[in-house]
Amino acid sequence: MKQTELIKFITEISENGVSFSHGKGFEFLRDILLPNIKNAEKIAEKKLLADCWYIIGDIYDFNDAPLKAIESYRKAIEFDPNFSYAYREIGNMQERIGDYSNAIKNIEKAILLEPTDENLITELKEVKKSLKINEKPLYRKDSLNWKLSELLANNKFDEVIELTKNSNEINELKRKANAYACLGDNEKYLKLWEIIKQSKTEIEIEYSDWFYMPDQVYESDQIWIIFKQINSRIKSSIFIQSESLYANYKELSDINRRELMCDYQIYDNTGNKDGINQLRLKYPKWEELKTNANTV
Repeated sequence: MKQTELIKFITEISENGVSFSHGKGFEFLRDILLPNIKNAEKIAEKKLLADCWYIIGDIYDFNDAPLKAIESYRKAIEFDPNFSYAYREIGNMQERIGDYSNAIKNIEKAILLEPTDENLITELKEVKKSLKINEKPLYRKDSLNWKLSELLANNKFDEVIELTKNSNEINELKRKANAYACLGDNEKYLKLWEIIKQSKTEIEIEYSDWFYMPDQVYESDQIWIIFKQINSRIKSSIFIQSESLYANYKELSDINRRELMCDYQIYDNTGNKDGINQLRLKYPKWEELKTNANTV
């Protein structure tokens, strides 16, 4: 990118927040976001760079990789030593891994910078309580899922595959599938989801499942057919939604909404105009269908 394009790009990243960048997925982070932020370090304003690294930290947080998130929040502080939110998030990550003493220190640093922030004061009290009662952390040292998430965040995909080679545990298989996705092996990614489909247990769809899903898979029908088949076993999850469907058809259950979203994606990705039109006729207030019904 030219310098003007580079500044425009990282400004857009800063202004749109974590949902924008996380929603674009792993390939965007690896191939576009990280290289361009590094290229911009000598020409962009430090505050802007700090914002971008903070967002990258949030991406890793969403993907259950608190250690990698801490690295990015610290990078944000390198560019803006008075970035109170970055200190707060480091403290939050440290709390989740049970490092309560350091969490307290970083939240106290944030309070020094934002002394009137009541949320920070509340968070400090909660961490001190966790330290006092020796509360079990969200991420425990013996958690293989956590280890796998950190390995994915550090691009150590072969290690993820090796550690899960004999596993039948759903969350471990999902992380193995994500590793294959990052290596560009969509066939093995989908085969693992077929194995996951055969399980009898409940399945949670996490932020990381969407983040690592290859664009080519998302834009095909195969993964949506799998999601539709396991829909009754999907527990409270992060699943794609349509604002107008949710707002105008509140009587629908979560299972109904997921099934409709799967149908929509299957029809849209395969160019099934009749399917889209059937949904449009049945749900006339589902605004997103109106455009697609005419353009598929």
